[in-house]
Amino acid sequence: MSNAILKELPELVAKKIISEEVAQNIKNYYQKNPDEHANKLFTIFGIIGALLGGLGVILILAHNWDDFSVFTKTIFSVIPLLLGQLACFFTLIKKPESVSWRESSATFLLFAIAASISLVAQVYNINGDFPKFLLTWILLSLPLIYIMRSSFVSLLCIAGITWYCSVTNYGYPRIQNLYCWLLLLAIIPHYYSLLKELPKSNFTRFHHWFLAATVLICFPSIALKSNSLMIVGFTSLLAIYYFIGKQSFFLNLNQNRNGYWFMGKVGTLILLFTLSFKGPWTDLQRQAMEYNYVECSIYALLFLFAGFLVFKQVQKVELLKMNPIGLAFILITILYFICPKTEAGFLVTITNLFILLIGVYEIRKGSETYSLYKLNFGLVCIAILIICRFFDTEMSFIIRGLLFIGIGFGFFLLNYYLLKKRKQHEK
Repeated sequence: MSNAILKELPELVAKKIISEEVAQNIKNYYQKNPDEHANKLFTIFGIIGALLGGLGVILILAHNWDDFSVFTKTIFSVIPLLLGQLACFFTLIKKPESVSWRESSATFLLFAIAASISLVAQVYNINGDFPKFLLTWILLSLPLIYIMRSSFVSLLCIAGITWYCSVTNYGYPRIQNLYCWLLLLAIIPHYYSLLKELPKSNFTRFHHWFLAATVLICFPSIALKSNSLMIVGFTSLLAIYYFIGKQSFFLNLNQNRNGYWFMGKVGTLILLFTLSFKGPWTDLQRQAMEYNYVECSIYALLFLFAGFLVFKQVQKVELLKMNPIGLAFILITILYFICPKTEAGFLVTITNLFILLIGVYEIRKGSETYSLYKLNFGLVCIAILIICRFFDTEMSFIIRGLLFIGIGFGFFLLNYYLLKKRKQHEK
């Protein structure tokens, strides 16, 4: 982009659109601040090159592996690790400020660690299972985040932690393993530094999404046994995400960068739509409420923290003007505790009415702020709610067809009305 602007400067000066002094200032600015887009592309291609190079080395060795002696296999097992360390050493000495060099060399070393562990174990028949391999790989890779200041390695470690949690906690028989939470804590200092130094960078944006998703996936691991009370903690966590995403720091970001707000909002809606059916409530009524003190304390703390965030939000916005989706955790918690002695039909009705309230709120808010996104989001909520009721309500095909036609007309008319209203407002 900067090169294109610099090429246009002589023409702009000739047509007296800008002065010679302004043109020189623009040139000086771009000389002192090189094009960030080119740097980003160089970083991306550097990472891709490191990934492909590492995979290529592994494939070449794998093709001729059986023909090598034990000593040769050992040498080849260690070579990727040595190459990765040399690349990182060169980067730290010669290119310490180059993001592309830091990211690509650290990424290569991360995969070299995995390759060396696997190859050495295979050569010498060292016993071990896959979860132990993942844990060893993550532990050896974590220092790279801070030594190389590599955000891409941080993202890969977060993905590895999620993988490790999944294979250890969600297998059969189920074994509780809380190491994943300690591993995540090791990444928090790097995430904090990204928030302070590079709040709008792509690496920071991906960290929002990766960390939010990882905590949600790993959350069931805190329970010793599967129990129904987890729904209280889960919905409280989604509410915390939603209100964190509405803090001033995240509100200044684009929606595609605000992973907490998006996951909190969409996750809560998915949970509400699931509970709008009778089946989940009857399943909850059949399950005995069994839980221990530690789990209960964690869920209670999450609920209280979500309540505190609601209180802080009420100080900014009146309670009646808040989006109902932020209060869903309170409703679901109340319905859960009255569930054993309440008809499932009543619980389903309350949940459906609450979803309808969210849809109406979004439509009304979209109309007031001239936002097509909010208007259509509310319409989609109501449309999905109607579609869900097709599965558990006896309706003729004629009525269902008429409802779909009505929804289609509603989308068209409301969008047309809002566009017309927006044009009048702009005039």
